[in-house]
Amino acid sequence: MSRKHVSVASMPSLGEAEYPGGHYQQQSHNRSGTNVHSGVSMPSLLVASSERENSVELESSGTKREIDKRRRQTDTGKTIVTTPWYPAGTVKDNIKLCDEVNALCKLLELTEEEVAARHRFRTTLHETARDIWSSVTVKVYGSLSYGLSLPGSALDVVVEGCNDLSTNFNTFVDMINNLGFKVEAKYCAPEEAFIKIRAGDIIANLSLVHKKSLARASVAKIRGFIEQYPMVAPVFAAVRLLLQQSRCNNAADGGISSYAILIMILHTCREFNPLDAGQLLVAFFKQHQTPTKEIISATAFDDMSHPKN
Repeated sequence: MSRKHVSVASMPSLGEAEYPGGHYQQQSHNRSGTNVHSGVSMPSLLVASSERENSVELESSGTKREIDKRRRQTDTGKTIVTTPWYPAGTVKDNIKLCDEVNALCKLLELTEEEVAARHRFRTTLHETARDIWSSVTVKVYGSLSYGLSLPGSALDVVVEGCNDLSTNFNTFVDMINNLGFKVEAKYCAPEEAFIKIRAGDIIANLSLVHKKSLARASVAKIRGFIEQYPMVAPVFAAVRLLLQQSRCNNAADGGISSYAILIMILHTCREFNPLDAGQLLVAFFKQHQTPTKEIISATAFDDMSHPKN
């Protein structure tokens, strides 16, 4: 199911869970997320879905917990879990961590329209810059160029061939404003300049340089690594969401940048050589000693990607 039907902004924290007879703590959720509860011991990304219950149904069919219990069990008494990435529900015993991480990534990935909108934005910037610098090139780098962009990811764009920046920079900024885009930050030096632009839901970091930029030099290499380790993309999405929910995803506020996270995940791949996304996620937390180490130590690494007998 895509985010057209499930709002990521209302997604519960990945640290929340409820098991039969357990306690469910209701929280409010928004795009910035909530703090992750590191004390929950669970070998997967399960979250509770009981807050979705309709109040009318509660009044006519019994108590909230009775309805939750019926909906979370099969006819044979097996537990059914419902999450934003398993909206139809699935039997808990059949869940594999690797499948769950992949499903979460599928939910979070940009839609075709969102990707197209970002490329249209790049084209608009190119056409605008060309009115000032005739031989300019405008290229995307960063998460979108790797296929790892998430709804909240900034669009990284480099404009090469910008001569006489000191003279033409303010003119270019005025042209961007005239397009209806909002310039949120800017600076200009003789050889380089930077503009942060907001265009609707798109936030773009625009770098302007006189010569060829090194920003694009790593794109092909990182694409090669992701091709070699296809489990990187779903784990990147899961880690980024966890950081977002704990408000640790903004490097400007002391958090970890997406590029740093990507390098850490690739390093984990080379160190552990995981077989799937489940093993990589566990290895990543194990290697970097996150607050989830209690979960890691309580669960055998080799069994994390497979249902237990």
